[in-house]
Amino acid sequence: MTDSDVTARINQFNTNTDGTRRPELVQHKYHLMAATPFSFFRGACHLFYQDWPRDTPLNSAPSVWIAGDLHLENFGSYRGDNRLVYFDINDFDESVLAPCTWDVARLLTSVLLGTQNLWIDDGQASHACQLLVDTYAQTLAKGRVFHVERATATGLIHRLLYRLKKRSHKAFLKQYTANANHTNKQRRDQRLRVDHKRTLPLPDEERETVRHLLETWRDDQYAPPFTKVLDVVRHVAGLGSLGLGHYLVLVQDKKNAASNFLLTLKEEVGSSLQPYVIVPQPAWRNEAERVVTSQKRLQAVSPAMHHVVLGSDKSYMLREYQAEDQRIKINPRHGKFNRIEQLVTTLARISAWDHLRGAGHQGASVPDALITFGERRDWQPQILDYARQYAAQVKIDYTVFKTAQEASHENPADGSTV
Repeated sequence: MTDSDVTARINQFNTNTDGTRRPELVQHKYHLMAATPFSFFRGACHLFYQDWPRDTPLNSAPSVWIAGDLHLENFGSYRGDNRLVYFDINDFDESVLAPCTWDVARLLTSVLLGTQNLWIDDGQASHACQLLVDTYAQTLAKGRVFHVERATATGLIHRLLYRLKKRSHKAFLKQYTANANHTNKQRRDQRLRVDHKRTLPLPDEERETVRHLLETWRDDQYAPPFTKVLDVVRHVAGLGSLGLGHYLVLVQDKKNAASNFLLTLKEEVGSSLQPYVIVPQPAWRNEAERVVTSQKRLQAVSPAMHHVVLGSDKSYMLREYQAEDQRIKINPRHGKFNRIEQLVTTLARISAWDHLRGAGHQGASVPDALITFGERRDWQPQILDYARQYAAQVKIDYTVFKTAQEASHENPADGSTV
């Protein structure tokens, strides 16, 4: 593989021929990816699986429903449909049936890249990876499934969940909205703010398309949760899917006309892992069904209002957007090594619990196979070695990518992109 291959592969993936990704948001994605090797890794999930060896013994691991794009910041908190707050894997866009080692290797690589700026030396980072693998294997071997909520959380996750207790729905909604008519106390004139960071404006035609799509879905529900779509803007969130259709929607609560709440509607396309899977996949009716089914299967409790919404030629994942939605963000304040140890231990357990929870469904290995795999030790040195090697490759690829980005901005007239 040459340096130019990296830039070409990234370009090919993000400027696909179906025209799904918006070019201006793809450029924003590239800008974010150029920030750090970890950001680059987050935004280039497809490279990880393009590079994954076809003949590695790690492919003989039990097949499970994996998240696919598993890394440190794809875990987070959310309010479940039972209205309690949980902490779990929170991104299933890339989910497929694959060896469990695929998720573990990607998570390990993210630990090596994501802890670089935390005043943690290489020895400590290696120890954190060994701890993650040991904990994952031990959790599988026990064969029992639990979940993380406020009462059971520790360390950084405990702090996150208890800090969220102080967030009110009213204050959260105010961050995203403004009243067009300030005298209107019923909030029927409330509209979404466009801050050009988290939210962007939509052309009238696209806004009306989304409005019609959701109102059609609402009318098909036995107990529709909202009466009216009040406003729609483009939602800028995540990194890997940036550029696809992603909308923030303000709706009027059916139970209380004086109360509004937010929905997020996200276009789902084929998993970037699909060309590389080695296990037969179910015949999904659409991509949103794949994502929603995987998430419902692996999480302990599904997010509130978690549904598939079908358009004329696209499928979307719908869910409520809540004050409790918060991803883990790793920053230098978290650099004390005992905090990182606690964090990777919890993330390893969650990953194993989710893999066990999906066992036996639609071709996935049965729990006994996962238990036996957890008891084995032969695969652990192999996966640790691969993560170290691939983290080093990511740093090389990142340097090439960043250099190309800088050159494209310095010479925009030459037609070069990334």
